Amino acid sequence: MHRVLPFLLLAPGCAPQLLESGFKEDLDRTGGCADVILFAVDADDEVMLHFSTVEEGRVAEATTAGTPLEYAFTLPSDEIELEVRQGTQVSDITCDDVAENGGPDVVRTWMADGGEATLTLTPGGDLVEADLVLQEVTFLDEDGNTVGVDAFTVHAASVGWYAG
Repeated sequence: MHRVLPFLLLAPGCAPQLLESGFKEDLDRTGGCADVILFAVDADDEVMLHFSTVEEGRVAEATTAGTPLEYAFTLPSDEIELEVRQGTQVSDITCDDVAENGGPDVVRTWMADGGEATLTLTPGGDLVEADLVLQEVTFLDEDGNTVGVDAFTVHAASVGWYAG
């Protein structure tokens, strides 16, 4: 008798299921690093929202100012990268310099295509605390599919440190 195992979200050679509008509810682990990378990932490490600034220097700017600095971006923006990645181990090597079990396998990427993102950097000691607020953001995948996020926040993530 053959035993049939249920398929995971990603079977080899298959594209993942399309994101649904409520995917943000599963993003329960957040973090940050560098100048500036922020992320939110689900418990299965299969869906990750990833934000980064293109130009370095924001952490130093906030530290020098000594007060919170706010940056507002209308999406898409050449100043930031905001995307949702789907696959397996999608957060591996994000704020980490050691790839585990072959590293991430991203099979679908959704790029921010509209909406607003606000980044607030608050200096405090050796690190800077980052808050990211997304409003009415739409994401577009490589096949032209869209998914929206009405509101989402990454709160109090430490940035200004580097893996390794």
